[in-house]
Amino acid sequence: MKDLKFNYELFRKDLITQRVIELETTIREAAKIANVSASTISRIENRKSFDMETFVKLCFWLKAEPSKYFQITKERQEGFK
Repeated sequence: MKDLKFNYELFRKDLITQRVIELETTIREAAKIANVSASTISRIENRKSFDMETFVKLCFWLKAEPSKYFQITKERQEGFK
């Protein structure tokens, strides 16, 4: 996995945008819809860790492909040249 980098800030930004701007909902309401705990959403918004199951659930809620949040590292890209 050293060839892939997770873009935490993009994931966090999308989560906040969906919750605050698009749905205009609270953390508790968003958590209920996404089937995760409110503390989980709060942790992510505050740049704390989360697990893969949560990531998948939130991608589904965001209607986003999980691959959107992973980039190939510069070192790996240079290896393809």
